[in-house]
Amino acid sequence: MLYARHMFTPLQNSDRHLSVRLPVLLKTIATGAITLISLYAILNTAYATEDTARGSTATTIPHPELAPMGIRRGSFTLFPNLIYSLNFVDNVFATESNTESSYVSEIIPSISANSDWNNHALNFRATVIDSTNNKFSSEDYTDWNLEADGIIDISRDTLLSLGAATGLQHIARSAPDDARGVEPTEFDRTSFFTRYSHRSGRLVSAINLNLVRKEYQDVDAIRLGIPVTLDTSDRDRTESRLRLRTGFRYVGDEQVFFSLEGFDRNYDTTRNFSGLDQSSTGLEALVGASFDYHGIVLGEFAVGYRTQDYQQPLEDIHRPIIETSIRWNVTDLSTISFIVDHQVQESIDLVFSGYTSTSASVTLDHELRRNLLLDLSLQFTRNEYIGIDLADRNDDIYNIGAGFTYKMNRNLFFNSQFVHEERKSDFNTVLGDPERFDFNRNLISFQLQAQF
Repeated sequence: MLYARHMFTPLQNSDRHLSVRLPVLLKTIATGAITLISLYAILNTAYATEDTARGSTATTIPHPELAPMGIRRGSFTLFPNLIYSLNFVDNVFATESNTESSYVSEIIPSISANSDWNNHALNFRATVIDSTNNKFSSEDYTDWNLEADGIIDISRDTLLSLGAATGLQHIARSAPDDARGVEPTEFDRTSFFTRYSHRSGRLVSAINLNLVRKEYQDVDAIRLGIPVTLDTSDRDRTESRLRLRTGFRYVGDEQVFFSLEGFDRNYDTTRNFSGLDQSSTGLEALVGASFDYHGIVLGEFAVGYRTQDYQQPLEDIHRPIIETSIRWNVTDLSTISFIVDHQVQESIDLVFSGYTSTSASVTLDHELRRNLLLDLSLQFTRNEYIGIDLADRNDDIYNIGAGFTYKMNRNLFFNSQFVHEERKSDFNTVLGDPERFDFNRNLISFQLQAQF
């Protein structure tokens, strides 16, 4: 499933040091959580041994007695899955004032089919998310996705991976690009990827190509008290990414690497009202290294530069970036993960080209029992918008999450999560309410999962 696992940490923008503006309660919770994580790690460091399985974490420790058996059909194994989720949201529309609460139920059936061939591989998966809002039927939606992928073993050292997916998705109310329609904005998404990887001695090379097509559906809205239909065709686009990565393995699979990635975002039409062309091309260059200390501390660190060049007169985006992913197996049963990520995202606002999104997160996973997993996550995200001189917007987004998963047996799981999310926006422009993007909300979720 798709859930965020992240943390907050102060970052620095181009003008000044970021001032963390958490409310008193949220700041207390975050500070206490970080302190507990630090103390827990220090007290348990002595128990981390070289016996920790490489690549294994508290959430991926193999327990065959709790793994689904699947259903054999020829050379494929089918894995049916059904999730029922009951959620309480205290701010359904993610607004700063006039908040509304409601219960939301979701039914999520899925099925995957995986081959068990000695050579090559072929996998299929189908998922449906049917969501019903108890109080606001306008917030009901049905997302679905179909995907297939496979691996061709060209040789022992050369692999070719292929995949495609298609489906219907919606934009969440808390997303920066929500159009604020009377219903969530839906869009069709089709994607294709291919990856060629090759090893030659200590050299490791890979070429990745990703293509994504997004087509948005028109949505009804209320503007100045008047019902209107928003034409979202100016958001339809084709996105492509080509990445080349070459690494030199110095110990085992640990390597130093260089990565070069090109981006192309091609919009079907110019923006409504302004007539601006938001199409752009970008380039990202990274140099970094991966590391693995006895399977206890492992990850990757990279630094580089990212550009996104838009059609005139939209402003280009040029930024240095740091990306890292570190996993620390404090003990065989406890894992701390730290991730820093940087992306350039699109904006639907008329006065902005796009925005840079930098996030930092930390997650603590602990296996209290073989069938009981606990998790705690913290995230901070900084969105810096780039646009015309008269407009300025920077969003600070905080997330705190905690939960547990109880595996009753190999077929039945129970999961519960609590998530607090808050967005504070510095929005200075002659257009609109400067606080219209602020919100905070809480989500309590209970899930029952059946798998076979």
